[in-house]
Amino acid sequence: LAIHCIHIDDDDVKKLKEYDVAVASCPRCSAQLGLGLPPINEFLRARLRFGFGTDSPAATESTDMLSEMRLGMLLQRAVNPGRFLDSHTMLEVATLGGARALGIADKVGSLEIGKCADMIAVDLSSSHQSFTTDPVAAVVNTCTTADVLMTMVDGKVLYERGRLHVAGEVAKNIAHVLEIRGRLRS
Repeated sequence: LAIHCIHIDDDDVKKLKEYDVAVASCPRCSAQLGLGLPPINEFLRARLRFGFGTDSPAATESTDMLSEMRLGMLLQRAVNPGRFLDSHTMLEVATLGGARALGIADKVGSLEIGKCADMIAVDLSSSHQSFTTDPVAAVVNTCTTADVLMTMVDGKVLYERGRLHVAGEVAKNIAHVLEIRGRLRS
């Protein structure tokens, strides 16, 4: 798995394909650090195993995949006029594409019988989503973390309407992280 892949050419893309190297792009990190943009259209055209990552909180302000999809799409549209990546492609890159890149598409990345039930539910009733009737376009173009109603991992609801549903060691770890975050902000 190669991360970022910003400064590569057609020969590099061919080598990635030849050796079945997956690529993870982190558009917000690349933009925030002024690194440049990966050739996402070329990755898709070459049919590389390709997905989005969020890098780390050390490089960006959050690990928010909704923002990653939206910014990734907008940046590619800005540098590739007339060759728009659509919201359906971006959602697939962020879900099944990431699972393919990690070699776990048989377990996660899409909602199918036999796969882990990893999903979120979002509220699409807000006024900032009223410009489209396409739910995928609404998710990619307008959803924020504030619109997330529920998070499920492997069929277990971990977050629902502002409340975490975790216990034991996980709850202790979350409390510890929140405590550290509070001290860092002071």
